Amino acid sequence: MFFDAGQVTQAVSDFAWSAFFPGVGSGLRITTPIGPIRLDIGYGLRQVRNDDRLQVYLTVGQAF
Repeated sequence: MFFDAGQVTQAVSDFAWSAFFPGVGSGLRITTPIGPIRLDIGYGLRQVRNDDRLQVYLTVGQAF
């Protein structure tokens, strides 16, 4: 399980704690003969424009 938060601004002076977009989720890691497989599912706690709050990521291979 994980919690993540972040924001992107054009200038450091635009930084604001209230502008952070937090998310929560869970992940699964499986070691296979072809390499590790990762499945992560995340849910945004705040809506980001018209993006879906639920995101699914499937990765095959080493994370770096």
